[in-house]
Amino acid sequence: MPEELGKDVVALLAYLLPGFVAGWVYYGLTSHPKPSQFKRVVQALILTLIIQAITPALQWCFELIGQLHSFRPWDQYAAGLTTLALGFSLGTGMAYLTATPKNGLSTAAGDTSTSCSQPGLMSTTLLLICRPWTAS
Repeated sequence: MPEELGKDVVALLAYLLPGFVAGWVYYGLTSHPKPSQFKRVVQALILTLIIQAITPALQWCFELIGQLHSFRPWDQYAAGLTTLALGFSLGTGMAYLTATPKNGLSTAAGDTSTSCSQPGLMSTTLLLICRPWTAS
């Protein structure tokens, strides 16, 4: 029984790895304080779901490109590398969007004009969602 539990934990961590990578890159590139361990796991889960939703579209694009020139077949290794690359890209993109005021996503300290104005990884995602409804 404990051996099965250990295998399940390792499989779960492997599945959540792209989300943890995205969070690690985001907090490494910004000065936002790191949340508690529970919040990091929840953020990794949300980011992993986003990454897993994007991966089939990239698979389709890569297979379309593969019809012109084949590099390698799409397998678990290619899917894993793609999700890790998406994790790095998502973390870097979110850090850029929160640090660049010209995009309208970075908010000044004390600005409470929107309900999504607090800095952080989750608020960045929420800000991308809430901005169209709260913009004046």
